[in-house]
Amino acid sequence: LSFPDASVLRADWQRSNETLSGYFASLTPGQWMEKHTAMSDEDWQKDPARNKLSVLLSRTNHMAYHLGQLVLAS
Repeated sequence: LSFPDASVLRADWQRSNETLSGYFASLTPGQWMEKHTAMSDEDWQKDPARNKLSVLLSRTNHMAYHLGQLVLAS
């Protein structure tokens, strides 16, 4: 099993953060409140609070939960 060098991981992390930051900065507050693309129109009618911002927050919290599990396991 081989792992990439730390410098490669840092560069990949930085590129990912720059890409995401650019995308997040390009959205207006109104766009954050729009329907998430993975939702059907029917689901959106049932739960309009499931917008782009709420999906981003829930996925970020989910990832943080698993990172905490990794810390406890190591």
